[in-house]
Formats: sequence, structure tokens, C-alpha cells
Amino acid sequence: MRPWVRGEVNGAAVLAFAGIAWFGWAQDDPPSTGSPMADPRVRRGYWATVVVEVALIIGGNLLLAAVGHPAYTAAWTLFVVGVHFVPLARIFHVRGLTATGVATVVVAVAAACLGLASDLAPSASAGAGGGVVFLGYAAWVLGRGRQPQPQR
Repeated sequence: MRPWVRGEVNGAAVLAFAGIAWFGWAQDDPPSTGSPMADPRVRRGYWATVVVEVALIIGGNLLLAAVGHPAYTAAWTLFVVGVHFVPLARIFHVRGLTATGVATVVVAVAAACLGLASDLAPSASAGAGGGVVFLGYAAWVLGRGRQPQPQR
């Protein structure tokens, strides 16, 4: 297998950010359903979830570095991100985030296992797999079109 060329990797990173921007542009004229973040309980739940997520990511990555396994930080970070989608799915009443979270956790565990069982860097499979899951979810949401959402 041919190793990645730095230019290809840089180009992939640039296109990933460009893809994010284009997905944002897709919401140029979103339906007016209001923002769940207008509810103080939703905002508190969101920020509590994010604070726990960040603490777990930082703590886990520091621990992995301390025990000599920094190559697994991408898999750990992806795992925590996947887990954090589950409470966010409940907070925002978006069931698709639960499936996305489960898929993300599966990819993270697979990345760690592949790292243990082969020469493949865990960051390679975590990055590629996580990107596919996230872009897949975004494509699914955008593919549903502008269907009116029930008011809560």
C-alpha cells in the first residue's frame, strides 16, 4: 500500500473544511422552526453535555499520553464524541443523532482494534470512519429536503 502524500492529506483537510462550509450554505434559507437553544433547559443540557465531553476528551488524551499510547487519542476522542451524541439527541429531540452516535462509537472501537491488530494508525481509521459517519448523517438530513418539522 502506498503511503499518503502530504499534499493529498492537506488537500483532503481543505476539502473537508470546504464541505462543512457548503453544508452550512445549504441552510441559506432554512425553514423558520425556531431554535431549541432558545429554551434555557435545552441550553443548560447542551452546555453540561459539552463540558463533560471536553473534560473526558482532555482527561483521556492526557492519560493515553502518560501511559505511552498517544496514537490512540483520535480513537478516544471519536469515541467520546459519539457517546455525547446520545444525550444531545434527547436534548434536541433528534433521533438520528442517536444512530450517528452509535455508529461513531463503533468506528472508534474498530479504529482502536485495527490499531492493535495491524500497522494501520488508529487516527487513519478513526479519521476516515468518523468523517464518513458525519458526512453520511449530514447527507441524510439534507437529502430529506425541507420538510416542515412539528412544533413542540
